[in-house]
Amino acid sequence: MIPIPFKAPAMTETEAPAAQPASLVPVLSLAVVLITFRSVVWIAFEQAAFDSDQAIIGLMAKHLGEGRAFPLFFYGQHYMLGVEAFLVAPFVAIAGASVATIKLPLLLVNIGIAALLLWQLVRRLRLAPWEAFFVSSFFIVAPALASQRLVEAQGSNIEPLLYVLLLWELRERPVAFGLLAGLAFFHREFAAYAVAAVVAVDVLGGRAFTRERLRDYAVSWGMFALVAFVVNSSRVNADLLGPGTAGSVASSLDAQVSSWHQFVCWPPKELTLNLAWLFRENLGTLFNWKTQLWGAAQWRQIRIGYAWMGLPLGIMALVSGLYAIRGRRHLQTNWQFGIYLMLIGLQAAGAYAVLGCLVRDGTLVRYTLLTLFFPVGLLTLFVSSSPPTWARSLVFGLVALWALGSLVDNGRILAAFIHRPPPSSARGLVDFLESNGVKYARGSYWVAYQTDLLSQERITVSSIDKVRVAEYQTIVDEHDDQAVLILENPEWPAKACDDGVGYRMWCVQYLERGRNRTSPGRQP
Repeated sequence: MIPIPFKAPAMTETEAPAAQPASLVPVLSLAVVLITFRSVVWIAFEQAAFDSDQAIIGLMAKHLGEGRAFPLFFYGQHYMLGVEAFLVAPFVAIAGASVATIKLPLLLVNIGIAALLLWQLVRRLRLAPWEAFFVSSFFIVAPALASQRLVEAQGSNIEPLLYVLLLWELRERPVAFGLLAGLAFFHREFAAYAVAAVVAVDVLGGRAFTRERLRDYAVSWGMFALVAFVVNSSRVNADLLGPGTAGSVASSLDAQVSSWHQFVCWPPKELTLNLAWLFRENLGTLFNWKTQLWGAAQWRQIRIGYAWMGLPLGIMALVSGLYAIRGRRHLQTNWQFGIYLMLIGLQAAGAYAVLGCLVRDGTLVRYTLLTLFFPVGLLTLFVSSSPPTWARSLVFGLVALWALGSLVDNGRILAAFIHRPPPSSARGLVDFLESNGVKYARGSYWVAYQTDLLSQERITVSSIDKVRVAEYQTIVDEHDDQAVLILENPEWPAKACDDGVGYRMWCVQYLERGRNRTSPGRQP
């Protein structure tokens, strides 16, 4: 454990003289530019990274704006509050449902997180603006695939990072803290990391068991319980399976906890493999030391990541940690925020690898996005410990090297899309179906809801496996004689469809009874 000065300093964070607001403008402006740069591919090109999970958020927002549904939770689930749909709904109402309107609000959340982080470091901890920028670089200049996840509309990718910073700001306001903790927890359980970290910092600071702090805890838990009551009371009016399903699907307060059995377990025999996966895959992707090819083989594949990146990151962490320990007398109250962020990152990584049932799943790197805050916390301790000039230059030089690698990878992907964007297969399928007069269809989950959204619900596609919107099932059943079946052809382009007409990786078949089985259109 890092030795920390636990005695209360003469000057607290809130009493520290604040920097002039204008001092944040240059670094905040640069942060906005860099965050937009790392995000633009995933927002402007719908074929870059969009699927049916994200389409569900768009459909929820569309239905909410049209007054057709109250999406309390992610459609088809009894947990994960639909906060993201409420955030996206105004953009969809103004500009229509599209990949851009779904993801643009998430870009703004990214910018808000950077602004709040810079503000906390400069105004609260009195770091110089350029120091705060370097400290925040691991979020501001995230690598390509981490950037992709940070603007994915998966329902709760980016929001926990915002909740963590807000909960730290509200830790001395028990009513507000408890209300936000409740909202954040029922949105995504990862908010529990922040609550645990606040208590741990209080324990380290020697104030956790004072009468006033125990009273604050009690008030916060009371507010948390109030949020739980409101959420539970709202379930009866919630459309859990899309429009028209309010009150028709049973749900209870324990659904949030009972759902954990799908993801949480204790696999001691798997720990070694899980930890290896965490280091190699999740952390390798988030911190860019995993080299990999990105992009469809039929288009082009771009090599991203740098195997040697682990060495400069390791040196940076070692030097930062040593000077944080040696210079602890300079930390004053700054140690609290740094330790808080480090604890958040450690919990995100540890809980995933040690308590997860589905650890070795490449799609679940989003569960460890909070680990991006670990180096931010470590660098906060380093800068606050008044290190010598040579150490500061070395550490910030290594941070700049890491950021440059991330910028290069993001730039290469952006250049590839600008120079020769790949075709949008999902958009092409929608155009193909509409040009052939198809209005009703059945398909797998990964085909159905993406097609529903991209067609603005002009085509209704029901899911033949996982059902999120019950209304689509009913509509397609009522028009069974007009519905087509969309099947995926995983062997495309090597093998054409055995039946029906092939459109890229899909086979489209007419199935209605008593009608000529001539398929629509022609083989493209």
